[in-house]
Amino acid sequence: MLPNDWQPCGSSAIEAYRYLRDDGVLQLVFVDGRMVYDYPCDDDMFERFIAASSMGRFVNQVLKPHAQRLGWSKQPYRWTAW
Repeated sequence: MLPNDWQPCGSSAIEAYRYLRDDGVLQLVFVDGRMVYDYPCDDDMFERFIAASSMGRFVNQVLKPHAQRLGWSKQPYRWTAW
């Protein structure tokens, strides 16, 4: 079990995720670097992420463009959850 509400991910690209509803942020840890990336996310977007047949593809095709449209700057930081 992962700490702090982190969920393991069955994706080949994403190791773990957590949705911070109050902050409107979906946090992702990719398998190739253990860096945390925050994406703007609401309940509907999170449900779409969870239901996606490929979460990695969803990130590239939906989350990243959504973040860019909102002017969200990518500032990854080291994951220290475990």
